[in-house]
Amino acid sequence: PTPAAANPSLEEPLLKPLSDREREILQLIAKGVSNSEAARLLSLSKATIRTHLEHIYRKLEVTNRVEAVTEGIRKGLISV
Repeated sequence: PTPAAANPSLEEPLLKPLSDREREILQLIAKGVSNSEAARLLSLSKATIRTHLEHIYRKLEVTNRVEAVTEGIRKGLISV
C-alpha cells in the first residue's frame, strides 16, 4: 500500500491550514518550549500564544499540546 493508504490521516486535509505563525509556535512547543518562553522568543504576549494554541488545537482537532505535536508531525507540518 502507498504511505497515504497505510496512514489515512495523510490524506485528510486540515479543516483550515495552519498559519506560518501557528506552525512556528507548534514547532517551539514540539521542542518543549513553554508558553512564556515562546512569547519571549517571538516578542508576543502569553495571551497571544494561548490564542494561537487554541487555533492550532481547533484546526488539528486535538485538545492538548502532546496531541497537537503528534498530529503536527504526522501531518508533516513540523519536524523534531
